[in-house]
Amino acid sequence: MDRPSLFEKVFGADWAALPQVLRRRYAPRAGSRDLVLLQGALTITMAPWFEKLAPLIKLSRTLAPFSGENIPVVIRFCGEAGAEACDFDRSFMRPDGRTHRFRSRLTPYFSDEMVEYMPAGFAWRASYHWDGARIAIRHRGYLLPLFGRLLPLPFDHLFGRVEAEEEAIDEDRFRMKMRVLHPWLGQIYSYRGEFTVARVERVD
Repeated sequence: MDRPSLFEKVFGADWAALPQVLRRRYAPRAGSRDLVLLQGALTITMAPWFEKLAPLIKLSRTLAPFSGENIPVVIRFCGEAGAEACDFDRSFMRPDGRTHRFRSRLTPYFSDEMVEYMPAGFAWRASYHWDGARIAIRHRGYLLPLFGRLLPLPFDHLFGRVEAEEEAIDEDRFRMKMRVLHPWLGQIYSYRGEFTVARVERVD
């Protein structure tokens, strides 16, 4: 029997209802080295005071530490051989010609949740839900991986809550948006844009 996508158990019965482009976007099978290549562009917006923290953001090797319109982005979404995990590798082409890379690792958590392990040493927990029109990715908190366990971190008031959505355009393209909402300062960071599923490779 063929192995299911790593995300099939996350979406559960809703997996079959996802538009084809979104099933392809989340195609890597558990335990495989499957590759999904996405190509697109994002408009990145930062609150003026938050943009002044760009050097610190860059050190975290996570969010792109700059703003701009139609920033080219290439994403490699790869399964991990022998493990229930995906490598999430994003390359943002800066306006000055340099590249900012944000690489993380996703693993299933509860039935509808994934944990994303960040380069800075902490993790982000999120749920994935199909509402009939789009995928809603909702913040469930920050975590500290320690001695094989995931300990809750009270960082919502420091880093803000992350929300994202993905919506099919046609069989090859989808649009997405993400925003970081601080409880006191409002929206401090966001991006939105469109991506094409340029290639899907099945590799056992």
